[in-house]
Amino acid sequence: MNDVLFHIYSHTGDPNHLATARRFNGWVFTAPLAAGQDRITKLPFPHANFHLPEIIGNARGFELTSNLTDNQVAKQFFAEITTNHSYCTGGSNSGECWQEARDLGAFLTTQTEESCTQYNILKIARHLFQWEADPVLAEYYERAILNGIVGNQNRLAMGATSYIYMLPLGGVVTKPWGKSDFGFPCCWGTLSETFSKLSDSIFFASPAGDTIYVNQFVSADLTIPNSKATLHQKSAFPASEHSTTTLTVSVPDDTVKLTLRIRVPSWTKAPIIKLNGESLPWSGVVPGRYSVIDRMWKDGDTVEAYYPMHLWSNPLNDYHPEYNATMAFMYGPLVLAGVYPHSDIFVPKGDSFQADPASFITRNSSTALEFEAVAANGTKLKMIALNEVMLEPYVVYFMTAGTKPPQPKVYYCPHSAKPAPPANPLLERKPLDKKEEEINEQSLVSAGPPAAAPVSATFGSASKRGVKWNVVDGIMHPATLGAAPTEL
Repeated sequence: MNDVLFHIYSHTGDPNHLATARRFNGWVFTAPLAAGQDRITKLPFPHANFHLPEIIGNARGFELTSNLTDNQVAKQFFAEITTNHSYCTGGSNSGECWQEARDLGAFLTTQTEESCTQYNILKIARHLFQWEADPVLAEYYERAILNGIVGNQNRLAMGATSYIYMLPLGGVVTKPWGKSDFGFPCCWGTLSETFSKLSDSIFFASPAGDTIYVNQFVSADLTIPNSKATLHQKSAFPASEHSTTTLTVSVPDDTVKLTLRIRVPSWTKAPIIKLNGESLPWSGVVPGRYSVIDRMWKDGDTVEAYYPMHLWSNPLNDYHPEYNATMAFMYGPLVLAGVYPHSDIFVPKGDSFQADPASFITRNSSTALEFEAVAANGTKLKMIALNEVMLEPYVVYFMTAGTKPPQPKVYYCPHSAKPAPPANPLLERKPLDKKEEEINEQSLVSAGPPAAAPVSATFGSASKRGVKWNVVDGIMHPATLGAAPTEL
């Protein structure tokens, strides 16, 4: 509501709209953020998507009023989530709630992570980028959307669009596809919206329109502000081993003065950028920064960028010793998933796998993102990008020590334990049997599609679902149903 009212205020300039937006600020949540404290899990109900939209509202409030508290709240929240509460995908929370800082292992389940929260954290990153043009934010956006959004629509589904509510990251799992002609929970609404606006953060322009930021490597066309020139991006990312993206300027007139700032990801080691076939000096192509090309552009001028992708290890964000060998493996910004695994216990070949996953993972296709991992016992496991997984059983986090902590209970909105952890947490964690796991799964609001509404609950009926409306003089009025309401 604060976000909605700030947007209304931006159109009306009515101070009542601004004041009302401020009324929808839960200070129990945002005051610690303003003070620079990570206390989001101390909330009475640390439900992630209950609070995330409020941060989006704070970000919009800062843009409209220059209120520095709004600025601090948004920045502090993003720093906390990405540092202390996020998984390899860039997503956060399990069972729809946040856990204590770096305490993610005991909550790594089929309910980790939620699509709605990924959708909203992308909005926050987009706001923050427009304040500072920081390439770190653009890189986060890349990882979060590629791993936590793009693979959440079933491309093999026939008929009705099929989405997932949760993207499971713990154990041997499958994506729990639902049917949009049967029920439509919140995450499917946010996924529908996100897939309809995939182009909204590829390019950014400076306020004057004389600088273009190339943030995401996706084939797209851009009309350059204040000119008739266009920028064409043709991307071969992420599958190509020879090219990442090519940018071509089209100028119908003579020339156009323009600065291009092309993101150079931190995940690449030997980036190459060429202008009309000539390589830029290495000092101008630094991973984690923008490569800046400022010139008069002629029609047909071309920039080619190649950012080689490498394998790297991404340990689970957990400080408990029993999870210090729980690993995800990445290829550039992409999370790799092992498909058709026998178990999530996987001891890689060699002793240097944490520092150099290339010692046991090899890419075996030049056109597709397909890999093969070799275990210490010689068995092999196929790996593909997580966003390419559709129907296959898969593993994201591997138990590489050869042992596995007892599995956590699966339930809705799990909190981190309130008391101090025991000296040996393994002594207090008991594995669930299969029947208990099924019961817990079925009790989750997000475990499957919602039940169909009963026939008696159709719109306009006198049942408890919905409100019956009468039309009087062309105006709709809620009909009186039963006795007058009582205070609760």
